[in-house]
Amino acid sequence: MLIKGDASPVIETAHGGLKKVFLKNGDVPHLTQVAHGEIVNVGSTEQYAHAHETMWEVYYILAGVARYVVGDAIHEVRPGDVVAVPPKTRHFQDVLEAPHRFLYWGVAVDGPSTQ
Repeated sequence: MLIKGDASPVIETAHGGLKKVFLKNGDVPHLTQVAHGEIVNVGSTEQYAHAHETMWEVYYILAGVARYVVGDAIHEVRPGDVVAVPPKTRHFQDVLEAPHRFLYWGVAVDGPSTQ
């Protein structure tokens, strides 16, 4: 399977930014999404805090500096870091240096994802 980046749609994220979706739910078993996300402004995405009932969300940080609030934990991330968010765990970002860019994967664990 080949995914052409310039043919992938750009949509708004649940975190208040934009994402380019390379793979979506149903394209690959247990994979709900592979996308490139970007938050262009410094500030918190707490207003978009959410959890996925049946999906792990894994972020690979490409640019910027941010704090990822994952449940009760706070992780300061920089390019090259990876953050894994378990299912049913509330999460959001506080962007400290923008733009904040990341690749992320959604992996279903118990049936279809909420995203």
